Amino acid sequence: MQKSVFSYIIGDLKNWEKFVEKYAVLTRKMKEQDIETDGEKELSELKDYRERLLAGNMIQDTTMLVRKIISEKKKMLVEGANAIMLDVDFGTYPFCTSSNTGIGMTHDIEGDSE
Repeated sequence: MQKSVFSYIIGDLKNWEKFVEKYAVLTRKMKEQDIETDGEKELSELKDYRERLLAGNMIQDTTMLVRKIISEKKKMLVEGANAIMLDVDFGTYPFCTSSNTGIGMTHDIEGDSE
């Protein structure tokens, strides 16, 4: 049986109903692949994390945040913690992340800025 890859982004937690629907698909697929999971317990824990993250305003659209910083001519430090071979477009599947990790990602965020 082929294994599936599922990914979520932290922003998915903002819409709890949609997150629960996506999570139900994940737990169903896990059970089909004989992977043990306690979906209800995990959802309860995730809901607690969600509440704390939302209360602290810790879930942000970072693209918009970066564009705001650039438009205000503020300085910004960009860190590249992952290697290009972990990049979803350039990495070696399945040994990669589900996002862009290279320096090109900063250009994607910044748009036409100098």
